Amino acid sequence: MSRDLQFVFPLKNGFHARPASAFQELANRYASAITVVNEMSGATANGKSTLALVSTMTKEGDRCVVRIDGPDADRAADAIRMFLDETLPHCDDDLPAPAIQAGGRVPRILRDTHAAVMHGIPVSAGIACAPAHPVHARRLSLPPAAADSAGSREECERLHHALDVLESSYRSAPARRGTEAEIAKAHLSIVTDVEFRTELESGITEHGLSTGQAVIRTAERYTALLGTADSEYLRERAVDIRDVSSQIMDAAYGAPAEAHEAALTKDVVVVADDLTPSQFMGLDKHFVKGLALAHAGATSHTVILARSLGIPCVIGVPDAVLHLAAGEIVVLDAVRGIVVTTPAGPVLAFYQAEKRTQERIAQRLMVHASREARTADGTRIEVAANAASVEEAEKAFRDGAEGIGLFRTEMLFMDRGAPPTEDEQFAVYAATMRAAQGRPVIFRTLDIGGDKGVAYLGLPDEENPFLGYRAVRLYHAFQEMIDAQLRALLRASALGKAKIMIPMIASVTEVRAMRAWIDRIKEELVAAGIAFNPATEIGIMVEIPSVAFIIDQLAPLVDFFSIGSNDLTQYFLAVDRGNAKVRALYSSFTPSFLRLLRMITDGAHRHGRWVGMCGELGGKIPAVPLFLGLGLDEVSLASPGIPAMKERIAQFSAAEGDAILARALACETPEEVETALAGAAATRLSGKPLIDGSIIVLESENSAKALVIRELVSALHADGRTADPDEVEEAVWRREETFSTGIGFGVAIPHCKSAAVMSSSIAFLRPAKPFLWAEGDEDPVNMVILLAINDAAAGDEHLRIIAKLSRKLMHDEFRAKLIGAPSPSDVVAALSEAMQ
Repeated sequence: MSRDLQFVFPLKNGFHARPASAFQELANRYASAITVVNEMSGATANGKSTLALVSTMTKEGDRCVVRIDGPDADRAADAIRMFLDETLPHCDDDLPAPAIQAGGRVPRILRDTHAAVMHGIPVSAGIACAPAHPVHARRLSLPPAAADSAGSREECERLHHALDVLESSYRSAPARRGTEAEIAKAHLSIVTDVEFRTELESGITEHGLSTGQAVIRTAERYTALLGTADSEYLRERAVDIRDVSSQIMDAAYGAPAEAHEAALTKDVVVVADDLTPSQFMGLDKHFVKGLALAHAGATSHTVILARSLGIPCVIGVPDAVLHLAAGEIVVLDAVRGIVVTTPAGPVLAFYQAEKRTQERIAQRLMVHASREARTADGTRIEVAANAASVEEAEKAFRDGAEGIGLFRTEMLFMDRGAPPTEDEQFAVYAATMRAAQGRPVIFRTLDIGGDKGVAYLGLPDEENPFLGYRAVRLYHAFQEMIDAQLRALLRASALGKAKIMIPMIASVTEVRAMRAWIDRIKEELVAAGIAFNPATEIGIMVEIPSVAFIIDQLAPLVDFFSIGSNDLTQYFLAVDRGNAKVRALYSSFTPSFLRLLRMITDGAHRHGRWVGMCGELGGKIPAVPLFLGLGLDEVSLASPGIPAMKERIAQFSAAEGDAILARALACETPEEVETALAGAAATRLSGKPLIDGSIIVLESENSAKALVIRELVSALHADGRTADPDEVEEAVWRREETFSTGIGFGVAIPHCKSAAVMSSSIAFLRPAKPFLWAEGDEDPVNMVILLAINDAAAGDEHLRIIAKLSRKLMHDEFRAKLIGAPSPSDVVAALSEAMQ
């Protein structure tokens, strides 16, 4: 039996490791031979081999065919057709963002001091200043013991032992966290790849090579193939092949002396041509303050790791960086994409100030993170986090989460050969409750099917799995497994405010059945004398539109509702967001969808029930006024966004949210809604007071014009009044270079009008040591007043403000008040009086 499936390859990054791995995982479920043919190039590949698929160099737009031959060809064809139509187009959706192109702007202080600057591309933002630490590329070389073959049998044994050791090491990755575990999984897919192993073995058995020679031959073949790919993402996977091959060599013969990096004992900026993931993971990240890489790509696994750990990284720097001596001080500016070598004193002072500004911004946000989320008029809304592990929950609480709004328990069931036991689950749930320290944690029961398959359950292939056998609909087929989960969750409820949430509910009947099930488990725990909280809250996900119309019937049966915006959006709009042909129709800002949300929240509150939101919409900061207008009790999002979410909530009142939601509901398109939200944010952010204590600097240590201007601009940046301080600084200097803004009386009033200024501001600086503002000045300045005006302000507003200030500054008494002001609030009072 044979079947052919035609398709056009949809991904801009080509047939890279992620879609290839997903395809081979599906293909390996079937006995039939499965071959993929690129009809444009003629390349063919075993569909059960990730590397073979990657090696076809298939590009976006290539016409391809899948040929299936075997006893289960029809079943395989149906499943693969669904994969090609629904899953494959979605495989690039969460790839790392492309590199941020360096803007080419070098801070003025670097230009003025003629600093030695190398340009690159920033891929993980931040600033580091530390000694350079060169790390040399790991070369795949033949150890002396591998110079000759010891015979096919002995060499095959050596190879299989090395592969087994490495596979075991990668499979222990669950002990690792987050991105490290994902990269270990990617490397595991190489080590276990059928074509990769066949190529290694054939080098020994057919060509008489030693294990080491076979490893080098295989690595060279695949890296050469990948190196010619049009896709940058595919080219960067060659590094992974070299990395895995080096580790196979080490497992077979022992690591060479040069492979052992000396342990780091102080902060460094790592400088390298490129850095393999294993080299990076072998470094003590506590001391790695930055990475400067000459030839790494923006989507290399090392860069992905650096970004996940918050380590600043610049790629594409000139090869000259490789000649830096160990210990030579460098500044890595991964905001602008530059590396500064041998920085002079003023440059170091500038970057130390830049780091302080970044810390102030973080502190500004963390002020909100540590507080309860409340609107400007005091309305309470809980800000929680999404999590899938104890580690993610711990980080979320550090980021200011007021609870866990969605704990994805299904992650415990995936990437393993059998379901976790009750005790395994309890250990995770209990650790999460201990981390919560009394804060609520909503555990979603097993949500598999659709886009989340678990091979050991043997779920049937379905024409449309998103509308089929998934989540609560399959629980009764796996009663023992669900019993174990419910017991583990109820046991964890004895440790705090655990809540249980059931996914994919569509009817009253399903809720009653789950209530009865949970009651049975409670009775069993009571009989066994096992502690749990009998008042544990039970809620449901609102992700099927029919639920919106029976809230009144469901409310007596549940304690809370949580809106799953992703599935609810695509079910309500009948749009598969994984389908490229209709993806443009998917938007949670669609006015009709917002009306559905209002129906849900109004209905829940009318019956005294709490309602929250998780999913992508819950993490969108611009949507905050909608959340307030809807009256949500909680939003749950990825934890890094929590401080900014709380800050934005505090900037709006509940009444403003009501008004903005009303305007959004009257819109006709999602684009109109987003425009309305952007306008509301601009109006709110421009409402900062003209003068505020947060932009007053007293007793500044700077006594140079350039550093003083930068310090004032940085104060605006730290207070959220500009997102582009470099542009504001340049705007100030454009006026300054036309004429000096020193007005005499020991005063300078630098000023600018720029679109980069989000909120018109008057900033004030009093230096500890007076200094000459411009060449030829006779009197030093002892105060600097920066006037930064939003470009949309009235045409002559800055001139009117300058005129008012200048008139007041002519009076000795007013100047004395500013010079002698003991605190920022006194300066604010004096300047505010001058503006009246």
